Amino acid sequence: MTGKSNSYSQQARKVTLSGLILNAVLVAAKLVGGFLAQSMALIADGLHSFTDIASDVLVLVGLKYGHQPHDRDHPYGHYRFSSLCEFCVGLLLLSFAIGLIFKSVQSFLTGEMFDPGMPVILIAVASLIIKEILFWRSREFAHSMSSAAARWATFTKWMSTSR
Repeated sequence: MTGKSNSYSQQARKVTLSGLILNAVLVAAKLVGGFLAQSMALIADGLHSFTDIASDVLVLVGLKYGHQPHDRDHPYGHYRFSSLCEFCVGLLLLSFAIGLIFKSVQSFLTGEMFDPGMPVILIAVASLIIKEILFWRSREFAHSMSSAAARWATFTKWMSTSR
């Protein structure tokens, strides 16, 4: 690995690890707040943040193994491993989206109504602010790398801000 790509890899790890830690805090806050307030929306958002943790782990694995140089068994390097991790992140987000659609339709058909209350709203607003900060930080890094993989990771973070 060259010095420049090693530096980018270290920066990517740093950005991803900070996102992973913040996502873990968000998962805990959303799930605890959701269960205490009996808010299915906040619980679902907590589970969605859990998928962000899983995608952060996949990014870290992709960074570790996807940038290894070529060897006898992999004459073109290990770059496809990064693509496999990207595919898994996409599959994870798709699975969550399908589950969320199913639950939303079910709630709509049964006529479930819920008044979230101030604690739920505060957790949701704090989450939105943290996710927005993570997005802009990741976006800035991705543009500095000029990497398709980094742009894809940024896009998935942007999607996870529940726009």
